[in-house]
Amino acid sequence: MTEMPDRNALEQRIKELEMETEGLRKRLEEYPPLNMTYIVEEFVENCGALLLIKDLRGAIKLVNRKWEEVVGVSRKEALDKLPEELFPPEVARQFRKNDDIVLKDGRAIEVEEFLEGPTGRRYFIANKFPLRGADETITGLCGVITEITDRKRAEEALRESELLLNKSQSVARIGSYCLELISGKWSGSPMIDDIFGVDDGFACDVEGWLGLIHPDDLEGMSDHLVRHVLQEHKRFDREYRILRHDTGELRWVHGLGELEFDADGNPIKMIGTIQDITARKETEQSLIESEIRYKALHNASFGGIGIHDHGVILECNRGLCDLTGYSYKELIGMDGLLLIEDNSRQMVMDHIRSGTEVPYETLAIRKNGEIYPVRLEARNIPYKGKQVRTVEFRDLTDAKKAEREKEELERQLQQSQKMEAIGRLAGGVAHDFNNMLSVIIGHADLALDEVEEGNLLSTYLEEIEKAGRRSAELTRQLLAFARQQTVAPQTLNLSVSVSGMIRMLERLIGEQIELIWVPSDNVWPIKIDPSQIDQVLANLCVNARDAIDGVGKVTIETGNASFDADYCEENSGYMPGDFVYIAVSDTGCGMDAGTMNQIFEPFFTTKASGEGTGLGLSTIYGVVKQNDGFITVYSELGEGSTFKLYLPRFADTYDAVKVDLHHPDLHCGRGTIMLVEDEPAILRMTNRMLTSVGYEVIATSSPKEAIELAETYCEKIDMLMTDVVMPEMNGRDLARAVLSLKPDLKVLYMSGYTANVIAHHGVLDEGINFIQKPFSRTDLSEKVTSVMNPSDD
Repeated sequence: MTEMPDRNALEQRIKELEMETEGLRKRLEEYPPLNMTYIVEEFVENCGALLLIKDLRGAIKLVNRKWEEVVGVSRKEALDKLPEELFPPEVARQFRKNDDIVLKDGRAIEVEEFLEGPTGRRYFIANKFPLRGADETITGLCGVITEITDRKRAEEALRESELLLNKSQSVARIGSYCLELISGKWSGSPMIDDIFGVDDGFACDVEGWLGLIHPDDLEGMSDHLVRHVLQEHKRFDREYRILRHDTGELRWVHGLGELEFDADGNPIKMIGTIQDITARKETEQSLIESEIRYKALHNASFGGIGIHDHGVILECNRGLCDLTGYSYKELIGMDGLLLIEDNSRQMVMDHIRSGTEVPYETLAIRKNGEIYPVRLEARNIPYKGKQVRTVEFRDLTDAKKAEREKEELERQLQQSQKMEAIGRLAGGVAHDFNNMLSVIIGHADLALDEVEEGNLLSTYLEEIEKAGRRSAELTRQLLAFARQQTVAPQTLNLSVSVSGMIRMLERLIGEQIELIWVPSDNVWPIKIDPSQIDQVLANLCVNARDAIDGVGKVTIETGNASFDADYCEENSGYMPGDFVYIAVSDTGCGMDAGTMNQIFEPFFTTKASGEGTGLGLSTIYGVVKQNDGFITVYSELGEGSTFKLYLPRFADTYDAVKVDLHHPDLHCGRGTIMLVEDEPAILRMTNRMLTSVGYEVIATSSPKEAIELAETYCEKIDMLMTDVVMPEMNGRDLARAVLSLKPDLKVLYMSGYTANVIAHHGVLDEGINFIQKPFSRTDLSEKVTSVMNPSDD
């Protein structure tokens, strides 16, 4: 019978448990409640993996700190960006492909991805899985990404190491083996079979191996193996001869081996390598039989070597014959100083007398009289009981050429970097000047309407306008040099375009200078703004005219040219591909090398003060570079100059150049224009211009206010005219917003700085309406009319 517990004891135990429970409850209350949101955020932000979340479009919605550090893009920059907006095409394509699998198939994947960085390609394992809403529909994806670059590189290094080991064994004729001491079983690598001349049917045991050892070496080999290795447990290291199993040929081998032992310390196997050293043994034998002079001749693997006694050549190798052009018989007994160029012989004699063994450079002379640079290195050696000198001749012709080419490439790089820096500065300056000139020219234009013709004030205003236009032309030349001028490329025939300018160019250079026009009838088409051709030719012809003192000739030629990579490697400055060239040559004064190194720099001029801006050739440089071409210049003092401009062949269908002859009436404007410009002075001036030619204008300096006006303005707005770069919003985004409210709206962009969202690299997107600051009222009236009435063009 089970004894019942005492009631009092039970009650006492219950009270104790209640007290313990109350104590635990109070201790738990001391701890703050867990904030799971905080914990998750901290985990995401500080975990070692790259984390990101994307929406259904594949756009990034969230990244962690590790992602920012590795990718090098801030989360602010990455937010709402697609892969194509953040990464190069090849990288973006792999992200898009993997994201589509998760988003479209709805399944998790583990894939390998990569990024391109400044230190090379980086590799990652990406675990991507779909994110689902409450209704199980896919709302996006989450990626947990771990970098495996070190592992990939280690794997690649291991593969390369294995390949190198196999190759090294093949080259060094070395193989590995394993000898089981208890069973006598022998196994080896393929190179072992090749060395011993055995095939798969050969008995692979120790007796078969010993049977291939040369009989004269077998006893010593067996004694070494038993006593030295098996009994004394020393390393097996033996050179011996074998007789190949297939041919019976004698070969020398070098065997190495280490014993392996069981738990009781008994040897159970020997593992090692065997190397075919036949070639080495033959070489050693040859060296033993050779004299010291032959060691000196054959230790060097290149160049010419001679042994001389106080200058008289006692012995030489074939290399010295090849280097100098003399035969072996001619060199023996010759005074070695005859191999040295006259003016360098004293230096060589000083080195001979001093007995120095320090290498030095000098000039040598071949049998045919050719002078070439050499490096001489002498050593004092014994020869038939006396000390003589061995001299190594190393031809430095190729090395010196490579050194000159390196210096030239460095010079070109420095020049290119300098021109790029000047170009960026020029582009920025031109932008600010254009804004200021817009105000000056515009207000002068408006003020002329308010002054009677013939008034003295009218003359002043006209001078202001002329000066403004001349300054605007300078800024356009700066933009051309900076490759930021706005252009509208067209496919054209260069010979046809130049033919249309010949009469104008003849007037430009004057009657004393003969213009010779040599066109090619079958030039390939090119794609370029026709106005740039006019600009380039005019500048080149003006320079040619100024270089000619009195009577002379200017020749203009066109043609096709193709260059391959080999040609471009030998001729610096050229680019491979098909090109159409235009060459302008003159019989003027020519240029020296110093001038030619500076001719394309802005504001560099050789003309007298006030006679040139120094922007002509820099403008040409910018135009050619903007169109992916290159320039070559040849000039000699007193002989004239030739400038050759190469423009890339355009392979698409040829379209004839269309000439716009439309000239609208200044005072026939009809319609309402919304004008948005953040510069108050330009806003007021442009407003007055538009109003003066008949347009209703809704003007504002704020893009946000413009959107509000578009929403509330009840009447029709015919056109939006907006600046491109503004603080709140750029012009293209503003146009999109307003067009969503008024789809029939026409849009005209304006800017004084063209390297922006409208003119990528200076080329207008197709179909975009654009006017360059500064502009006159006539320019503006013509442009607005052509945009609002395109059918009239």
